[in-house]
Amino acid sequence: DASVLSQAVAHQSHFEALLDRIPHHLILPPTDEEQETAAARYFKHRKQAIPKDEKKKMAKEGKRARFKPENQKTVSELQGERAAAASAANDGDEDEEDEEDEAEDE
Repeated sequence: DASVLSQAVAHQSHFEALLDRIPHHLILPPTDEEQETAAARYFKHRKQAIPKDEKKKMAKEGKRARFKPENQKTVSELQGERAAAASAANDGDEDEEDEEDEAEDE
């Protein structure tokens, strides 16, 4: 039993190492704000509310932030964050539903 367990742990760590090498945008579905930014690039003839210099500055800062080593996260870290956010959102929804049920009972 111990050898099977150690072998399973070894396989799991190897599989996670392989997953960490694949960029997250190829594995995980895009978030809502990622979808909005992706769709926005097809709207070419909208009025720009941001001045051109500000837009260039924001693009440079975004590029720098994207390539900083401390901002690089593995797929397993991103999955954990999304799961934690989803569970926190579900906990909040359940609390709201409980409050609504109590209000209806009165």
